[in-house]
Amino acid sequence: MPIDYSKYPDNWLSEIRPRILERDAHCCKFCGIADRLEGWRVPSGKFYTWGDWESSYIDPGDENALAKVMKKKPKPYKIVLTVAHLDHKLIDHSDENLAALCQRCHLNYDRQASARQRIQNRRYSWRKKQFHLDFLSDTWPFPSSSPPAGRPNSGAKGQNLKRLRTRRSNEPS
Repeated sequence: MPIDYSKYPDNWLSEIRPRILERDAHCCKFCGIADRLEGWRVPSGKFYTWGDWESSYIDPGDENALAKVMKKKPKPYKIVLTVAHLDHKLIDHSDENLAALCQRCHLNYDRQASARQRIQNRRYSWRKKQFHLDFLSDTWPFPSSSPPAGRPNSGAKGQNLKRLRTRRSNEPS
């Protein structure tokens, strides 16, 4: 998912991110892979570069998997380190809360928090469809005491229900 820099401080790219990458020696804090390497990942999770392929430095368990990958002649992809918030909150930008992670480790680390967020978003969108939530907006165009045209207030809805009930009770059976 693309990063929204409006949620980060102004010095994120110029000071904070470079400082964290330097602190972690431009390697993923979890798996140790170096930044800007180009190569292929096999199902076991290991990453192999052209040098590993040419020098036959491949774990025996990964030989078949890497051979299958190489038969397809895929383009190598580049490892790009990201800076992760370890508490999953974008508020705390202290060095203890930040870590340089490769994209794979970052996605795996955020997996549960992202799943919880998706569930909350679904619940909110369901409620948003069910209820009128414009009053939460700062740009509400009219005073809250008068409802918008075309939307009955709760009193009008109650009166309509009373009319319907009395009409049904007065109908001959």
